[in-house]
Amino acid sequence: LFVHSAEGSEFWSALLEKAYAKCGPSPPLPAPPVSGRNPPKTAPLVAHRVNGCYEALSGGSTSEGFEDFTGGVTEWFDLRRPPADLYQIILKALERGSLLGCSIDITSAFDMEAVTFKKLVKGHAYSVTGAKQV
Repeated sequence: LFVHSAEGSEFWSALLEKAYAKCGPSPPLPAPPVSGRNPPKTAPLVAHRVNGCYEALSGGSTSEGFEDFTGGVTEWFDLRRPPADLYQIILKALERGSLLGCSIDITSAFDMEAVTFKKLVKGHAYSVTGAKQV
């Protein structure tokens, strides 16, 4: 995750990035109650940790970022084998206000940051804000 503002006087994006990087372990929460004939004597605890440091922001996936920020679920499609109705899926998602992103997979560390002939950077995430059939 990396964010910045095009406006020099805005710093909300830097604060958001800092908060996301600093988000560490939250207090353990009790697991849901267990019913039945022989419930365990103690309920297991569930802990949640997002990042804890800036280094943890390097890597990951677009899906993880969307889930962390929205609490929603994500769905992804491998464009080497896309569903026949992918264009309609994208249009419907945009119409509903869903967040969409895409990236180019890397096959080796050498590929990281490589620029394609279309000027896209491998290993970077891009927001999808619209779709047009060409």
